[in-house]
Amino acid sequence: MPADSQVIVMDDGAFGSGFLRNRRAVPFLEKGGEYWGPPADDSTALQELERMREQGAAFVAVAWPAFWWLDYYSAFATYLRRRSRPILENERLIVFDLRA
Repeated sequence: MPADSQVIVMDDGAFGSGFLRNRRAVPFLEKGGEYWGPPADDSTALQELERMREQGAAFVAVAWPAFWWLDYYSAFATYLRRRSRPILENERLIVFDLRA
């Protein structure tokens, strides 16, 4: 990820922006830049993802505490995998490139 990229962070509020150096981390979901908890449903997750992408988010980083989101929000996960590509995927972190 290029320095100064805006990154959507899905981590269940566990890490915040501390693990992304030189990147503008934005929590998912967020209200006023603060973590606001998991989305109510797939539709909310999709709307928020697109809103944040339109506001300049270029990547999504899913940290292991939020891996369950990709199972629970299955339509969201399918959309994310079809509309972007993973640039990193291991047992601790998955990063999707929204620019693709």
